Formats: sequence, structure tokens, C-alpha cells
Amino acid sequence: MISARDIHLKRGGASILCGLDFDLRGGEFVALLGPNGAGKSSLRKVLTGEWTDYTGGVRVDDVPLSEWSPRDLARRRAVLPQEPRLTFPFTVNEVVELGRLPWQDELRPEADRTAVADALEEVGLTGFAERLYPTLSGGEKQRVHLARVLAQIDPRALTDLLRRERTRYLFLDEPTNNLDLAGRHTCLRLARRAADQGIGVFAILHDPNDALAYADRVMLLQKGALVALGPTGEVLTEEAVSRLFGVALRLDSTSDGSPSVFRPA
Repeated sequence: MISARDIHLKRGGASILCGLDFDLRGGEFVALLGPNGAGKSSLRKVLTGEWTDYTGGVRVDDVPLSEWSPRDLARRRAVLPQEPRLTFPFTVNEVVELGRLPWQDELRPEADRTAVADALEEVGLTGFAERLYPTLSGGEKQRVHLARVLAQIDPRALTDLLRRERTRYLFLDEPTNNLDLAGRHTCLRLARRAADQGIGVFAILHDPNDALAYADRVMLLQKGALVALGPTGEVLTEEAVSRLFGVALRLDSTSDGSPSVFRPA
């Protein structure tokens, strides 16, 4: 489990995060929603160790985050940032192979090749392996980086000990950016499948309908403060979501068993 306790973060004299407590467990998909400037990416950066200038504590499986080596941490959790930055003329295959770097000393090149090929297939980029990354569209680049993090936490990378005793975690910061409708749902289905396989998934999303369809729990954040955290169906009410985003919404229920949908009121 990844646990955060009493997290406070200030930058430029402004409070960014205000006393947050949060747990991420294996096998669950937690969606974080909030308006622009709520502190969503800041929380993700704290939880993944990218930012350390906070007060409070973050622990990974009861070990302080600061005590993990970069390689060991990379074996446990993968991060898809909001705006992946890569300008070198790598091939798509080479970019996805970056996700395998934490496992280099395992000396299992066949497992690495299989993980990379499978990840590209999962995101719909079979046949793109030799394409140059800078020549791709924004959506294609996003799918390449999704493949990279999927390859990083591929179950074949785990030793028997890790498989038995260690949970993996996947952090997705606005993962549907630049994706078309099909790509968006492919991404979220893969995240849902990862959770079903025992991985703890933390995803920053903009659309409450995506959270309704895929998440087990939802966290609402506003001005750095926790507004609500709990089961998706209990947290995502008309009143709560309308107040959070400052727009009148209604939640249309369905009679055929498909997920309810938020629409403009």
C-alpha cells in the first residue's frame, strides 16, 4: 500500500496541498478529479517522489518513500506524467524499451522484447516500432508513453518473490490527453484491467463520466484540500460534482444496467 499522511505543500508562499491523507491499495482504481489548479498533479508528484519539499509522510509498503532507491522504486511503480517530454529521434520501440531499464540486471532479453511488443499491441501501435517518435501525432505519442509504463510494470518482469509479496502501482496524470474517443477508452480499459490484475491505479481525470465507468474510488480535490474520498457511486453525486466544477450537472440514470452519465442540467 502507498500511504500519505498529513501532506502539506507550499510553493511561492501559496498553499498547494493542505493536510491530505490518502491510501492506494493494490487491486483498486482510484480517480482524482478537481478543477484546474486544484493541486492534482502536485499530489501525484508527491506520491511518486518527484517532489520532496512537503511536510508529512509518504510510505510505500510501510517503508518511507525517501528510503527507496530509484531503481527499486521504478520496479514497483510506473508514472505517466501529464506532459511527457522527449525530443530525441528515438524509435517508438526504443521509447517503450525505456520502461524496461529497471529490469536490466535480470538479463532476460526475450521477456523484455515480449513485454514491449505486447504493450505496443495493447495500445494499438503494432507496426509502429520503427517509426521515429518525433514524427508522431500528439495522440500517438501519448499511446507510446502508455505502452512504456505498461511494459515497465509487466508481470513478466517480476521475480517470484515480488509477485507473491509486492504490489505494483500505476500513476496516470491526465492519461487521455490528446487521445480520440477510441484511444481514450482503450487507455482507461487498460488501467481498469491493471487494477483487476492486482495493480494499484491512481489516475487524474477530467471527465466524471470516465470515473463513473472505470474507477472503484474517487477523490475530489479543490484548492489543495480534500473534498471527498470514497466509493465512486457515493462520491459522484449531482450536488458534489456540480459544486466542484462550478457548473450545473444532472446525473441521468439508465434502466439497462449501463453506467449513469453526467449531463449539463
